[in-house]
Order: sequence, then structure tokens, then C-alpha cells
Amino acid sequence: MDFEPTERQVYWRDRVRNYIDQHIRPRTAEFYKQSAEGERWKVIPVVEEEKARAKAQGIWNLFMPPQSGRPHVDDSFEFEGPGLTNLEYAMCAEEMGRAGWASEVFNCSAPDTGNMEVLHRYGTREHKDRWLKPLMDGEIRSAFLMTEPAVASSDATNIECSIKRDGDEYVINGRKWWSSGAGDPRCKLAIVMGKTDFEAKRHAQQSMVLMELDSPGVEIVRHLPVFGYDDAPHGHMDIILNDVRVPAENILLGEGRGFEIAQGRLGPGRIHHCMRTVGVAEEAIAKMAKRLQSRVAFGKTIAEQSVWEQRIAQARIDIEMTRLLCLKAADMMDKVGNKAAALEIAMIKVQAPNMALRIIDDVKVDNPGPHEVLIRTAACGLCHSDLHFIEGAYPHPLPAIPGHEAAGVVEKVGSEVRTVKPGDHVVTCLSAFCGHCEFCVTGRMALCLGGDTRRAPDQPPRITRAGDRSVVNQMLNLSAFAEMMLVHEHACVKIDPEMPLDRAAVIGCAVTTGAGTVFNACKVTPGETVAVIGCGGVGLATINAARIAGAGRIVAADPMPEKRELAMKLGATDTVDALANDAAAQILEMTGGGVDHAIEAVGRPASAGLRADEEGRFRAQRDRVRRVTATPPSAREAIDAETAFVGTVAPEGADKLDEARLTEWLEANVAGFRGPIELTKFKGGQSNPTYRIVSPSGRYVLRRKPFGPLLPSAHAVDREYKVQAGLYKTGFPVARQYGLSTDDTVVGSWFYVMAMVDGRTIWNGAMPDATPEQRRATYSAMIETLARLHQTPIADAGLDDFGKPGNYFGRQVERWTRQYKLAETETMPEMERLIEWLPATLPEQTRTSVVHGDYRIDNMIYAPDRAEVLAVLDWELSTLGDPLADFMYVALAWVTDNGGRSGVQDLDRKALGIPELDEVVENYCRATGRDGVPDPNWYFAYNFFRLAGIMQGIKKRVIDGTASSAHATAMSERVSPLAERAWEFAVKAGA
Repeated sequence: MDFEPTERQVYWRDRVRNYIDQHIRPRTAEFYKQSAEGERWKVIPVVEEEKARAKAQGIWNLFMPPQSGRPHVDDSFEFEGPGLTNLEYAMCAEEMGRAGWASEVFNCSAPDTGNMEVLHRYGTREHKDRWLKPLMDGEIRSAFLMTEPAVASSDATNIECSIKRDGDEYVINGRKWWSSGAGDPRCKLAIVMGKTDFEAKRHAQQSMVLMELDSPGVEIVRHLPVFGYDDAPHGHMDIILNDVRVPAENILLGEGRGFEIAQGRLGPGRIHHCMRTVGVAEEAIAKMAKRLQSRVAFGKTIAEQSVWEQRIAQARIDIEMTRLLCLKAADMMDKVGNKAAALEIAMIKVQAPNMALRIIDDVKVDNPGPHEVLIRTAACGLCHSDLHFIEGAYPHPLPAIPGHEAAGVVEKVGSEVRTVKPGDHVVTCLSAFCGHCEFCVTGRMALCLGGDTRRAPDQPPRITRAGDRSVVNQMLNLSAFAEMMLVHEHACVKIDPEMPLDRAAVIGCAVTTGAGTVFNACKVTPGETVAVIGCGGVGLATINAARIAGAGRIVAADPMPEKRELAMKLGATDTVDALANDAAAQILEMTGGGVDHAIEAVGRPASAGLRADEEGRFRAQRDRVRRVTATPPSAREAIDAETAFVGTVAPEGADKLDEARLTEWLEANVAGFRGPIELTKFKGGQSNPTYRIVSPSGRYVLRRKPFGPLLPSAHAVDREYKVQAGLYKTGFPVARQYGLSTDDTVVGSWFYVMAMVDGRTIWNGAMPDATPEQRRATYSAMIETLARLHQTPIADAGLDDFGKPGNYFGRQVERWTRQYKLAETETMPEMERLIEWLPATLPEQTRTSVVHGDYRIDNMIYAPDRAEVLAVLDWELSTLGDPLADFMYVALAWVTDNGGRSGVQDLDRKALGIPELDEVVENYCRATGRDGVPDPNWYFAYNFFRLAGIMQGIKKRVIDGTASSAHATAMSERVSPLAERAWEFAVKAGA
């Protein structure tokens, strides 16, 4: 078993974890409130709302493992889910266990998971259409009726329920209990296990049949509570079956196959249950840690008492051992089958609940005092010193960042609390920012407890330098690691429930100061311009929050050069000397005449434009500062592509590569290469940074992945290399490929090297320096080359395994939905509507070819003196798919304004010699043997949606500080306009 999680395992685990943190935990109080109101056996609205959201995001039906060679009764039904292996799903199940109602949100709750697996593997097509489809869609619930009160039902051969054939029907008689799920009003189906032949061999007596729960003769006698809890609306029911008749075709696999089905159902369900139990134990130990740090006995916290050190250590050991045993069992099931893993499956059934019970028995949750608020922590922010925001000195995953700020949901309040109530989203500050010590003044790295509200008035400030081993203990004393914490209501401030809690955590300290102003008072929105006056701790928090809010421009004013430098590192786009006589004028000039929000360093909107300091430095200019509406990205000045993207620059900062190490690799892997090298970076490259290499043996191009965390499947330079190498063999115009490196130690990421093709790149679709004849010939060559790509036999290029042959648009919509959600920084209504509409309106795919994915006039090199395509560039998005995707992407140019790029919508095409779209369609269809192309509106909506997803990825990298191009910020501002255009065409297509 490999202990290193794969990219796919981490991706799905984190999707589930993030969804729970963002949507389920914040609504837990609402869930319990709705559960307790009125009728117990009912549908709970908050669950249905979150199910719809999770389904739209594709976090749905995660549990069904791949077939793994096991035959199905019927394979014509496609199960809608990602097909996670048992090991992959186990990690998701643990996350679901940490929030009691999470499993149903993802349509992954028992017994539906096991029942769906039974139907999928052993059911006929009729069974699947009638029962699996609505279960898979989350429309109904189901029950599994096996356990009986009269026998030891853990041994399935003991089952006494009778299932007798009577003509075209089976008649069921017996009593079942602990029938989980049968109390839900949506429960429509029960899988019943009983005996069809009491005289057959021991393991051939049992059968399973499908029974509608509202069939005549079904009597739900009562619910069976556990320690007084009824688990409504799910429930565990006592059911009598009295001459219940079901059609004979409702039997699964045939008579005598019930034990076989039960064994097949058993393994995965044990993994699900035991890993959820591990999640429950993790929640419990977090509450234990909080309690032990909040109680003092005999002069020290309970956590410092030796007996509890032992118990905490034992709890952690038990959890880790149980998790590893569960993962081992799941891994064995995937690799060698359930039968070979039977012993491990049996062990986890015993170990997991025993482990959880030992830990839970040690846990008690504090009740708040009269003025206290109990908060379930969702995220912690960073410490107050300026550089904590910049250097990431504590790279722990949320919510275990050692910080004073926290965000979460109110669980309970004391009797005298008036400002918040259970269910409110809040931020809190567990200590005050002193603002006076050398670390606050200079921004040096430190953990400052100078303003700790628990410090006695005469106690001097305590400064603990980063790296001091006592840091962790001090932060634990401040409850920064705790899953639950108690604070005074005055340190607890309500926030908008729509604000993501991980974002809110950064404003815990400054909620009444800079960052609070950004999100609450000013409500800064993407693209707006913000001026921050003063770059101390609060000012830098303000800049950081403005960046997170998506401000298009942030101007920072401070008299200290060091502080202005910190401001730029944190996200400011421009800075000015606050003491300069013309400081306000400089800001006005930088922002084009005004700002949307001017915020003082003390954290409130400047009352009269840019606030004057004590000497009135800003007063002379302040009346000129006015609030203006931010110019929408579509109306901003067009990018001068020739200036922005043509040529190379010296690599700086993170773009620098180890030239000695690279030269060594080139000499070993590129035929005929000789060093030394001269390395420069091309100005363009929004996605994969690209370099020019000049050496005595020739000129080459290196293209690498960006550094830092990447979205799954993005920046696949290995795929770029493979498709170009394959097409080069067929004579299609691409650069010659020399070598691929998957060794991160050479330049820091994967890369490949290809020949440099001399020619010209056309950045502006208007081709300002060309004649009408040259433009027409150039556009014709572009379309002819695309048609040639789509006519190239896949096998000739050796690309049969380069992608899946069908359902291209369905897979692409799913991919870009996933990529967009992973990079999402704010909610865009148009994108949410498209995510729901596109999958429901997919066009039929009639052809499969290599598709480029980003084919446009500026992604190819033309001959210097003629309209001939020498090389098509930028194959990052290539795959096997529907060639119409490429062609309709090219057609976007005819519905997009020029803006200095490839669009031609607003140009006088006739005068310029640029062909009309009808002529382009005709030429492409003639070259590819098509009769025509479908209505373009769906394809335009899809392509604009896809572009919005790509630009959102760039925007996220801008926010994270990993964007490669200097123009990435301008590119990222296009997300919202692209989403709006996509929805505009969706409406034209009938949405």
C-alpha cells in the first residue's frame, strides 16, 4: 500500500472537505432547528437545498467503485458518478463522518449506497430504470430489510423471513427490525432478504427481492430509539411483513443467490461506516482538546495533568491505527477483491466503533457562561505581524493555523447574550493588536501577545519570536486550534452568512478595523478601486482583504518605504509617499480620476475623500477625490498585444531557472545539443511559462508547468508534448519535440523542449499592416489548417489513448465546472445557471478527432512572407473530442470585439478583406465533408463558459501570487464579462 495520497484521492477528499466547511457546517444549527420543529418524520428543507447544490457541483454519488472485472446483470445503464475506488471514497467518507448530516447531501448515505450498489451490480435494466435512477438522482430513499428480532441476524444463514413463489408473484412473510431508513417519508423501496428454500444447502436458501414499502401487508410497527434518540427522519424501524406480494421479476439474480449478494454488498459498506466513524472520532478529539485547554485545576490546565497527556496520546494513536487499518482494507478490496480482504473487513468492524466510543466517552462540551458564546470554529486567520500575511510562516491547513483570529458558527449562547444567537456566522479576535512593539512597527516576524486581553494590566507585553517552541502552547491557550471555543460576546461580531468562513477568518482581528471595512462597510466588489491610507498592521490587513475581495486596483499610501514595499508584496498595485504634498494628486492620476473606496489605516471609510493627516497634507486635494463606478473590464483600454506579448525578457524572481542544472539535462537528453545557454522568458504565457534557449547548437523553446499548487489536470505539459510529437510524425505543422522531463529537481516543475520555429505571430485579428488580400489568405490558411487537423487519422499520430471517444461536451462541461469551482473566488449567478443548464442540453457528438482546445489566430506561427501556417502552438487543452468544439471556438472571433486581439465583430470586415462567418463555415464544411454546422448559440455559450473557467484559474493564481504573466491581472478581470456573454447566448439557445 502506498502511503502517499494520489492527486485524485486528494482532489475528491478536499472537494468534500471544502464543501462541508463552506456549506454544511455553517448550516448545522439550521439543520437541527428544522429537525426539531413539528413532525419528526419529514423531509428537512436544508438537506434538500444542499443536495441540489452538491449535485450541481458534481460532488454526488461518489461511492460506487469501478467494476473491477465483476460482471453485471445488465451493463446498458450508466451509473452517474465519478466511480471512485474503495480507497478513494474512504477518504471522502471520513470527511462526511465529521458532520453528521453530510452523507445525504452528497447522496452517499446508508443504506442507499449499498442498495444502489446491489441494484447496479445485480439488477436488470428494468430494476435500474424504476429504482436505481431515482435513487441515483436523490429523489427517493430506500431501506435494507435483513435483521430479525427472533434470530442472530449477523449470521445471514439464520434469517427466517419466508419468500415463497406463487405463480407470477412472490409472497413475503416475516418480521424485520433495525430497518434503517424506513422511517423517511421518501423511502419507497426496500430490499428484503429471506428464504425461498428452507431445505437447500445452507448458503443457497436465501434470496433477495425488491419490495415497494407501501405494498399491502407492510406494517411499520414502531421506531427503535437508541438512548432516547430516534434518528428521525431516517429512523430504525420494526416492520411486520404479512402476505406481501411482489412481482416475480423483482427477485435479484434468482432464487438462492441472496447470500452471495449480501457478501458483495458487505465490504464497501463496512469501509464507508468505519471511515465515517474515524471522522466522528476526529471531531471528538478536537472537542476534547478544547475542553482540556479551557479548564484549570491545581494551578495548571487539565491538558497539563499527566493522566490527560496519556489519554490524548492514546486517542491519537487509536485514530491513526484505525484509519490505517481501514485504508488497508479498502486498498486490498480494490487490488485483490473483497474475499481476500475479508479478515481486514471484519477487523475494522470491531476496531472502529470501539475506538470511537473510547474517545467520545472522554469528551464533554462546555456550556457558555452568562456573557459567553460557544463557537464551532470553521477557520482561523493569521497572526497580526505584517509578514505573517506574506511569508506563510505557518503552512498548516485550516483550521489549524496558529492565529488569533477565527471564524465559525454560534452553537450556544449564555443567558445574558444579546448580540448573537445560535446559527449566526461570526468572527472573533482572541487577543488585541498592541501596535507599539518593535515587531508591530517594523513588520518583523513574531508572535505578539502584547495585547492579550487575558494579561494583567501591570504585566509587560510578552514577545515570542517565531520558532520559539512555546509558540504552540501559547496558541493552544488562546484556543486557536480548538474546534469549539468560548469567547465573550463583545469579542464576537456577526458577519454576512454568504461570506465564506475561510475568507472571514482573515478579518477576525480587524473586523472593526481595515478588513472589516472592506467586506462589511464598503462591501468592495471585484474590479473596484481602493485607496488605503497607512500601511501598518491594519493597513496591510486592509490591502490583503481588498485583494481577496477582487479589487482591480489597490493604491497604498504610507510615509515609510519599507511599509510601501510590504504593501506591494501583499497585493497593492501602486504606492505613494503619504507625506508628499501631491500625494492625493498622485492617487487621482494613478486611478484615472477617482477611487471607489478610500479607507483609513484605522479601518473606516475616509469621511471626506482622502483623509488629511495632522499637518493637512491631503486637505488641499481631498475635494477632487470622488467616488466613481469602476469601468467594466470590457470597456477598459485594450491590451497592446504586440507590446505585451512579443519578445522576451530576463527571467526574474520565481521565473529564474537553474541554468547549470538545465544545461546538464539538455546535454543528456537533446540530440546534438551543446552548451552554454542564454535563457530568456517570452512575455506571453498566461498558463505555462515559456522560455527561449539560445546555444551554439541552435535555438530551442522550453515550456514548463507553473510553480506552486495547481488545479488537477491543469498545465499538463506532458500531454502537450505527446500530442505535438504524434502530429509531427504525420506532417501536421507543429514544432519538432526534443524531450520531456518529469523530474521536478531540474527546473522546479515538469517541462519539455522543442525546436524554435522562425516566423510571425499575428496577435491582432485586424492585422493592421496587411492588405485585404493578405488578410483573406491568412484567415483561409487558419481554417484550412484546422480542417487538416480534424481530418488527421488519430491512429496515424499514435494518439488512440489520448482521450475518450464520446460525450466530449459532457466531459468538458464537467471538467470546467470542476476547475471553476476549485478556483472560485466569489459567486457569479451566470456561472451557477450555466453549470445547471449546460449538462441538460448537450448536443449529439457525431465525429471524433484530435481537438486543439484553444485554436485561434494568435496561437500559430505563420511564414514571414506568405499565408502559410508553419506551426500551431499551445496544445495544453488538446484531447480527443468533437471537432465542432474547435471550429465554434474559432467562430467566437466573429461575436467578440477586437480590443487589439483576435476578435473581429466590431471591424469593417468587408473593407479589411476578412471573410464573413458564413463563408468561413462554408470553407470548413467543404474541407471536412460536412453538410453544415448546427445553430451556434449553444456552442457560443459553452465556449464563453469554458473561457470564464480558464480565466477564473488565472484569477485564482493572481490572488495566490503564482501567476506567471505580468498581464495576468488584466486577463483575470474578464471572468465576469465572459460569464455574462455565455449566459446571453444560453438565453438565445432557449435557456
